[in-house]
Amino acid sequence: MMKKQLTKKLKKQLTKKLKNSPKFTIERQDNSTIQLLDVAYDHLDFVLKNPEYFKTKDHFSTVQYSNVTLLSQLDDVCKKIYNSLAHMRRDSTYLNIGTGPGILEFYANEFKAANIDSVEWDQQERNFSVIRKALNVEPTYLCNDVRDNNFEIYNCNKKYDYVLLIRFFPINAENATVSQLKDRLSKFKKYANKAIIIDNIDVAFNKELYDVLASLEIGNLIETNPRFQNASMILDLNKI
Repeated sequence: MMKKQLTKKLKKQLTKKLKNSPKFTIERQDNSTIQLLDVAYDHLDFVLKNPEYFKTKDHFSTVQYSNVTLLSQLDDVCKKIYNSLAHMRRDSTYLNIGTGPGILEFYANEFKAANIDSVEWDQQERNFSVIRKALNVEPTYLCNDVRDNNFEIYNCNKKYDYVLLIRFFPINAENATVSQLKDRLSKFKKYANKAIIIDNIDVAFNKELYDVLASLEIGNLIETNPRFQNASMILDLNKI
């Protein structure tokens, strides 16, 4: 009861605070909208009712999607990524490593200009369930932890042109050494020929990690969206 009351109290405070803010919405192809404020509230309610799902460092980060401003910013980024991919070869196939809230997949399902499947870590899939339900998105596959020696994307018998690594924390400087970066990237060779990394490159990777990525780089997404000039790298995984 206390958690339910707390959620209502927070919702009232947030609604008052955001009353004069622009509407936070995601538009469908038919011009109907999804209210991100409602989605954020529902996710917050889920967090408060299931705190055991969010206790560890890796999982606690998913609490942030209770912030409607962050969800709106993520929507903006996902739209730009989707539009960039839509301007690449139409027959290219992509596997997004880390479905998360599923916003990128939402645009792929709605507008069908880029072929995007996705995979989610089996230990974190439930953390995004409320948001994905609102977007009518489910991951194509589940996987275990890429840091495990026996990493596997379950029931994935298809090889994609690209894996998408969007803010993919297991390979950043906080979580990987040079040898770990190479090992984790190499695990995707079974599933794709190339990888597209989208992140704050200067912040996410130190010089040693960046040098490894640069040795594998064959391009970026600047050709389709200047926003990604310093935020994307296309890697040839066969060079590892």
